[in-house]
Amino acid sequence: MSLELEKGEAKSPLIYLGKLFCFVGAFDGFERSDLRGYVESKGAKSSHDVSERTDVLIIGSRSTRCCTFSCCDRVIEKAKELSEKGSKLQIIGEEAFLSGLSQEDLAELSSRL
Repeated sequence: MSLELEKGEAKSPLIYLGKLFCFVGAFDGFERSDLRGYVESKGAKSSHDVSERTDVLIIGSRSTRCCTFSCCDRVIEKAKELSEKGSKLQIIGEEAFLSGLSQEDLAELSSRL
């Protein structure tokens, strides 16, 4: 399965407070736990799986063993199905997510490493 992600900025500004985020795949320079901690520090919640309650799915840009064996594909496929059924779910690539952050937020995120 292939999924083309938009490059650049996210479609709309990400508002963290009360949103449920899910991170899947491997990220270039960040661990998923760091990203989860960052959005939680901004008032969001995070989950390890996509559900009807998920607001934002962030997909890492690096291929991993998990993605090779379809774990990521199942999560992405489920997200696409939910989106097609009218879910509010927003699917964003790593590059788009990071480009939407301010320099201060990037510095804060980097300090978690």
